[in-house]
Amino acid sequence: RPTIPTPEFAERLARVQAAMAEQGLAVLVLYGDDRAVFGANATRWLLDYAAHFESCCVIVPRSGVPHVATGAEAELFYRNTARLGEVHVVRDFCMPVEVYPYTHPITCVQYVRAARAGMDGEGRRGGIVERRWAPEWLMDRWRENFPGAEIVPFDNTWYGLKAIKSPAEIEVIRYS
Repeated sequence: RPTIPTPEFAERLARVQAAMAEQGLAVLVLYGDDRAVFGANATRWLLDYAAHFESCCVIVPRSGVPHVATGAEAELFYRNTARLGEVHVVRDFCMPVEVYPYTHPITCVQYVRAARAGMDGEGRRGGIVERRWAPEWLMDRWRENFPGAEIVPFDNTWYGLKAIKSPAEIEVIRYS
């Protein structure tokens, strides 16, 4: 059966980052959640990661690799299925009463610091895809970690990028 080849995910990331640069965005935020009907479509298209068990947040810098925050139970699932990015187990995505002896969750501040490490002071403007799916607590963390940053919708650009189908995508669509 046809699949999307791994190099195509890197091409998608390059197209997204080029569009971010055109719009003056330092970062792009995606949210993935299997409890929403289309909640994992952004993370699936960019990273080939369908959020499951626990939701995830993806920080896509204007250059470099995406950084994914998720809970402890989804870390290995991410490592086994995603095609791009670095995964971080973040306390905000874990069950508060659970003990996770096999991993060491970090704070949201540490996650953002890790994601920003590869950035070179690129600016204070960020985009978000499908804001309606992102929970308010996550938006609060964004505001705490990027005080004074402007958050703008990236949906129209995102949908435009996704609308152009590659030959591999067309084969998958035909097969399905």
